[in-house]
Amino acid sequence: MKAYSIKGGILQINGAIISGLASGDDVITFEPFSDAATPDFGADGYLEVSVSANRGGKVTIKSQQTSDINQVFQGFYNDQVVNGSTFTPLNGSWRASNGSSYTLAGGVMTKQAKVGFGEKASPREWEFVFEVMILDESAVGALANL
Repeated sequence: MKAYSIKGGILQINGAIISGLASGDDVITFEPFSDAATPDFGADGYLEVSVSANRGGKVTIKSQQTSDINQVFQGFYNDQVVNGSTFTPLNGSWRASNGSSYTLAGGVMTKQAKVGFGEKASPREWEFVFEVMILDESAVGALANL
């Protein structure tokens, strides 16, 4: 799992720039569903490897209770629930200041954030699942050399 502070880059989902996030260094987390490969040693000591075709993952975003982005996310959620058969999956991207990026495709919302008021108010936590979540860190070294 990789966690990011919003200060470290820009996240957009379906064209909406995500802002108004909670405080902390883990307001955006990217978590792949599975390992890239599963090793298994046989009785003879030889290694057998199963390579996973699963490129999906979960993205969790924590927003402030008063953030305007909650309205956008609630709109995505409502569209998904009300128009299930005609709902268009979500797409997005993360561009970090260090040059790394995530490409997100084929997404749905799996969890609607809870709303709290008064003393029980805490960051709202939205959960997305993407069919494709590809991390690209090829530009990280190039930016470090500038």
